[in-house]
Amino acid sequence: SNGKIPEATSGPMLAPNADEIGETTASLAPLFMRRGFWEAQTIPFFVLGAGLLFITQRKRLAADPYRAQWRDTQKSVQKYRVEMDRASAAADGEAFFAAARAAIQQRLGASWHLEPAAISLSEIESRLATDDAKALRPIFDADALRFSGQGARAIDFAHWKTVVEQQLTHLTKLETS
Repeated sequence: SNGKIPEATSGPMLAPNADEIGETTASLAPLFMRRGFWEAQTIPFFVLGAGLLFITQRKRLAADPYRAQWRDTQKSVQKYRVEMDRASAAADGEAFFAAARAAIQQRLGASWHLEPAAISLSEIESRLATDDAKALRPIFDADALRFSGQGARAIDFAHWKTVVEQQLTHLTKLETS
C-alpha cells in the first residue's frame, strides 16, 4: 500500500467530486407549502361554483311565472306587429287596426291581469290617464273607418304604425314603472 488509489480496470469510471454547485431548487419546501399552490387549487372550485350559480339562476328565471307571462306577451305583440305589416302592405285598413288593437290589448291585459279580449275602450278610459286614453281612442274606434266611407287608400299606414309603436312603448314603460 503505497498511498495510491488503484485505477479501475473494468466497469464505469467514477467522476471525481466537484467543487461547483450544480442546478438548485428555489426551496426544499414541499409543493403544498409553496406560494400560490392553494390559490391554484381554488380555481376549479371557483369555476364550478360560478357554473352552478349560473344554472340555478337560469332555472329560477325560467320558473318565474311573471317572466313567462312577459315572454308570452312579447311574442303575442310581435305576432300582431307582423300582422300589421302584412295588412299595411295589402292596404287592408280593417285588418291593420284589428291587429293594432289586439297588440295593445295584449300589452294592457298583461299589465292589468285581464284577458286581452276583455279590454275595451271604456276599460282603458277608466284605468288610464286621460291623455293616454285619448291617444288610444282612434285605434279602438277604427271600426268607424268602415262606416265613414273612406277607403283603405285614405289611411296613412306608416303614420298609424308609428302611433301604435309609440303607444306600445309608452304602455310598456307604464307597466314597468
